[in-house]
Amino acid sequence: MCFCGVDTDNFIVSLGHYTYSRHYPGVFILFDENHFGFIWPEVNYFILFGRVQNTFQNVEAPSPQAFLEMLKNIQSGPPGRSSLHAL
Repeated sequence: MCFCGVDTDNFIVSLGHYTYSRHYPGVFILFDENHFGFIWPEVNYFILFGRVQNTFQNVEAPSPQAFLEMLKNIQSGPPGRSSLHAL
């Protein structure tokens, strides 16, 4: 099953005391517990993200449960801002 959500992604870059933040309207797609993508139509980009499978010292990837909780928060966001649909 694939989930698709129309949302605005917030990209933040912090350099010292300078912070740059911009919202990117696009489509969020959840493929499975290890892969999701973001379609950014403004510049014709599709970005695919995958869960890191390697083990790093003192670092843990979010659990599938934490990821699903994040999706629930997107789904229950402010009216008109985001929506999540099963395809």
